[in-house]
Amino acid sequence: HELVHAFDFSRAKLDETNCEHVACTEIRAWNLGGQCDLWTQSWNMMSEYPFGSAKQKCIRRGVHASLRENRHCSDSDVATRCTEKVWDRCFADYWPFTVAPDLDNRWRQSPYQPSSR
Repeated sequence: HELVHAFDFSRAKLDETNCEHVACTEIRAWNLGGQCDLWTQSWNMMSEYPFGSAKQKCIRRGVHASLRENRHCSDSDVATRCTEKVWDRCFADYWPFTVAPDLDNRWRQSPYQPSSR
C-alpha cells in the first residue's frame, strides 16, 4: 500500500492539498496493495455477491476513510465527490504493472533466488 503511494509521489506531481490527487493515489494503493483482495477479505466478503463489487466496495470504504484522515479532504461530501470523479481512471491504472497484480498469474523466476537448473 505505502509503496504505491511512494511510487505515485515519485512519478507524478501530486499535490497533497488536492483531494482528487489524494483520492487517486488512495484508490491505486487500496486496489494494488492487496488489502481488499478476496483472500485477505474473504470473511468480510462472504455475504457480498458478486465478489467483484465487494472488492470495489472495500476499496471505496478504505479510500473514504483515508481521505477523511487528510485535513484538506476531511469533509465526507468532498471525499465522496473526489473519489467518484477520479474513480474510473485511477481504478484502471495498474502502472507499473501491465495488469492488475491479482490477475497476473504468470510464474517468473525470482532474481533473488538461484535457478534450480
